[in-house]
Amino acid sequence: MYNRYLEGKPNAMNKFNNSILNVFVLLLVACGTNSPTPQAQPGVPNWAAGYPKVPFGATSVDIVLQTDNQSNAFWVVTDQPVTFTPADLKTQSATPTNPAIKFKGTSSLVANTEKTETVAGLAQKKKYYAYVVSESVADSKIQDKVTAIEFTTNERQGQGQYQSTAENRQCLFLMYRPETVMKYPGAKYPLLVFLGGNGEVASQGQINMIRNGSLPEFISLGNDVPMMVMSIQHTNTNWNTTLINEGISFALANYPVDDKKIYLTGISGGGFGTWNYAGDFPTRLAAMVPISGGGNTGKACGMKNIAVWTFTNNTDGIVNVNNTSNMVNAYNACTPPSSAKYDKFTDDGHDCWRRVYDKNHGDWSKGGIAGTTTKPDIYTWLLSKSK
Repeated sequence: MYNRYLEGKPNAMNKFNNSILNVFVLLLVACGTNSPTPQAQPGVPNWAAGYPKVPFGATSVDIVLQTDNQSNAFWVVTDQPVTFTPADLKTQSATPTNPAIKFKGTSSLVANTEKTETVAGLAQKKKYYAYVVSESVADSKIQDKVTAIEFTTNERQGQGQYQSTAENRQCLFLMYRPETVMKYPGAKYPLLVFLGGNGEVASQGQINMIRNGSLPEFISLGNDVPMMVMSIQHTNTNWNTTLINEGISFALANYPVDDKKIYLTGISGGGFGTWNYAGDFPTRLAAMVPISGGGNTGKACGMKNIAVWTFTNNTDGIVNVNNTSNMVNAYNACTPPSSAKYDKFTDDGHDCWRRVYDKNHGDWSKGGIAGTTTKPDIYTWLLSKSK
């Protein structure tokens, strides 16, 4: 009956056939999108070229793995050299009995796909050993040799030096590098340079910056900062801006610094040094955070392309807050107009930087920033600035 109805109606017959064809195509597409995942192949898995890798920082290491077949990788990290057979390592990675094993794990690997396992909690400046072996998922064929890699962790905030022509001396500095920077130095990263005040002046050959709530002290207490931090040690109360510039040049030549994201901060005398450096070298910085300082108002417009966020207490018996407000007013009066951020804490005193660098510092009990309950986050703000 149905065929007799379509007979003699070619348009209807065509529509019917097209509908059947469309359904058939949709079924084929649907089947294609649910094709089975390729099965693991039998045989011993091979490491991809350059694997396994163990990029390490000061307190962590990445176990980076990739094989040519679906496999399970068994690994441990020890603090003493150990001899493992492949079978031993497989067992120890699950249920360790060797006291030298400090970290362990098993990683499921997809063929030709990199996988990274991050091991945290390592001690700084300590030698470790990573051992890895891989076994096929298809038939449990295990590699006949354990890969062993020795490494020594770095220091979170290590000491360095550069030759200063400006002051004819070896200038010491502290360099903090986040874990990612140490592990993957092939990329470029932001740099924040810190300048201490008169209380941080040191004799030649000495470091005197881990004190007074400074940024390097904040880091030394185990706090992380999302950028490299170079703290330059000064031996004179007045900062030599050429000495600072030499330090930045040294960092650019020896560390993976993004030259579009160089920042400067300083406290008290270092706050003056920050303003003065920006006035003398206005094209190098993307942003700066001078604290409890001041500068030359005649150079304010030369630095108008540098983003500014500055801080003082309500009053300051050591460095008058007018030194900061005069710089801000001169900066903001430039043509075209600029806009410096200036925040005052509600209490009196000199060392407001402790709260600027550390949002959890006990000095927050003295008072917050006038007009807001929000604590400043200079690190996020700095990272948003680029030349």
